[in-house]
Amino acid sequence: MAESFFLPVFYAFAASFCFGILFNIRGGRLWAAAACGALSWTVYLMSGQWLSSVIARNLAAMVAVSVCAEVMARLFKTPVSTFLVLGLIPLVPGAGMYDTMERMLSGDLSGAVSVGLTTLGVAAALGFGIVMVSSFSRIVTAALRKKRVDKRQEV
Repeated sequence: MAESFFLPVFYAFAASFCFGILFNIRGGRLWAAAACGALSWTVYLMSGQWLSSVIARNLAAMVAVSVCAEVMARLFKTPVSTFLVLGLIPLVPGAGMYDTMERMLSGDLSGAVSVGLTTLGVAAALGFGIVMVSSFSRIVTAALRKKRVDKRQEV
């Protein structure tokens, strides 16, 4: 059981790490961004105990990665996209896209539509997770700035 959990998480970390090298991310940022990739796959696997839908599992994983990316961006004073893109790498529905095209080319149009709609749902869930956390983060940041400005004006 532990082997079936830790190896995929390690592979997600390694894949994110290698993409980080390709994107020319250096130092501690690279390790932190790769950890976001490992977190994404960890949450995806663990949420399988509670969520049966692949789309819901991807949404949960993307929300966790988006929160991680927002926190890391503030800690490292780096754009959020540095951590967000590498955290997204393990969740990209590449197998679904491949399977959709394979079914389409083999003439199984109903199977292609089914798998294609699931893949589209996963992609939409990933985007929605990013937008949801990013919007919440901006609202909180704006409220904190306003509070600081109001406090300075009182003095």
